[in-house]
Amino acid sequence: MVAGMHAQHTSPTRPLALAGAVRLAALGAALLGLTACGGPKPRPALPPPSVAAAVAEVSLKPMASATFAVFSAEAPPDDADKAAQALQAAVVAGFNSPPADLAAVMAGRTPPAEAVYRPVAVGELPLALPVLVEAAGAHGAAVGAARTARLVRSSGVADGEGRLLASTALSAALLATGADVVMDLSTWRAFSRAELAADLARKDWLADQVVPAVSQADDGSLSLQTRGMGRFGLPDLAQSGVPVAEARAAFTAFQTRVNALREAGAGSPLAREALAWPACAEVTGAADGVCRVPPSGAKN
Repeated sequence: MVAGMHAQHTSPTRPLALAGAVRLAALGAALLGLTACGGPKPRPALPPPSVAAAVAEVSLKPMASATFAVFSAEAPPDDADKAAQALQAAVVAGFNSPPADLAAVMAGRTPPAEAVYRPVAVGELPLALPVLVEAAGAHGAAVGAARTARLVRSSGVADGEGRLLASTALSAALLATGADVVMDLSTWRAFSRAELAADLARKDWLADQVVPAVSQADDGSLSLQTRGMGRFGLPDLAQSGVPVAEARAAFTAFQTRVNALREAGAGSPLAREALAWPACAEVTGAADGVCRVPPSGAKN
């Protein structure tokens, strides 16, 4: 974790009603593809879980937060503190007088009330660069060639309209120029400045802010996970060590658990129970600490 970029989270004011069965269906299709032909198919590699046993992991997120990185070919600044102040000043100025290409999507928006701005060398990021390069897709080459990442980390009360998330994304867009790439470090989605503005302008932009994913470990077992629920004050869920032969049943149980948590909302007893597990540890590839909890029906 980069110094000064600490997570702070809180519960939203109302339940999240966003990426439910429609988005999770994509994960189900991926799993069915793994089992339909009798064996695993190559998938983009995500960091393998740190434990082999089947577990469910929930991010420790008592408050909502969002983290974006702007990848630039510029060299890291000699004075990081002074550069951080300049980044914050640029964001404030941008919200006060929005640039023409962002003016429409920034209308009525304000900068995050609580945010940290920090330029760091790409090698100091909390996620492995090869993982981000692969996840960035068409922007992978630019991410791989970057020397500096301008981090924007915000925290605050989550809400159903995604105001915290939008203001953080727009802050990152204001810090992106030329060939810079903006990457959401929760979902690993990558954008140019123009692409991010277009994404935020969509009426259904919130629907893509929780991303399901499936990965495969060296032993052939599968891992299911969500990314991005923490921006809405909800814990991300992940289940690892799933045998390919059990993918269908595991996915059904995983989807049920994710949907139940999503529909219950951050202030629900279900969410409070998930957030209360004490066995927290850093997991390779995770931007935040997580708490590992047993699957449904298992004992602590």
